[in-house]
Amino acid sequence: MARGHRQRLPDGEPGHRGVLIALEDNETGGPGEELALIEDTDLRVALDTRRQMLVLAVQEVLARREMAERAAAALRLKEITHRLAVDEYERRKRLHARRMLAEEELDAARTRAEETAGELETARHALAEARVRAGSGEVAAHPMVSAAAASLRSAWINLQKTRVPAPVAGVVARRRVQVGQRVMPGTPLFSIAGAGSVWVEAIF
Repeated sequence: MARGHRQRLPDGEPGHRGVLIALEDNETGGPGEELALIEDTDLRVALDTRRQMLVLAVQEVLARREMAERAAAALRLKEITHRLAVDEYERRKRLHARRMLAEEELDAARTRAEETAGELETARHALAEARVRAGSGEVAAHPMVSAAAASLRSAWINLQKTRVPAPVAGVVARRRVQVGQRVMPGTPLFSIAGAGSVWVEAIF
């Protein structure tokens, strides 16, 4: 008896799938020829959804990098403001030492210098956080983008599995499914008798 090849429904995302038959019993097919097509509407929707998720992930990373640039500009402004406040405080200290400035004006300058120091530290933390969220290097290497790309690849692979090719040239035998039948991953679909061999089915 010839050695047969059994085709099963490819594993993919869980769920029943309808089958479209490309080759019938006793029909000959070449290696790689499609034996059956698995209904793929939901997989195509999943592929489109994940493609959009990748686009959104790229846009989000670009937006985060723009925010990091704005945070860097804000930090530079806070540095200038703080430096001016410190210079003003030092100037008023000299005037106060020469009794040319009231105590209240010196206190006001000191308070302003302290306030700008706090604002400067806050801006530094904001920039550090923005840079962590934005990442560095290529956009494609950002974890958010790479995860979305991996999800898209997985959806594309699942879609490719809706095509059931013949592993070898041979004759379709013992087809176990009908057109439109709902099947689960791992369900046997066909047996194939290799070309040049004989398929014997006997009842004892």
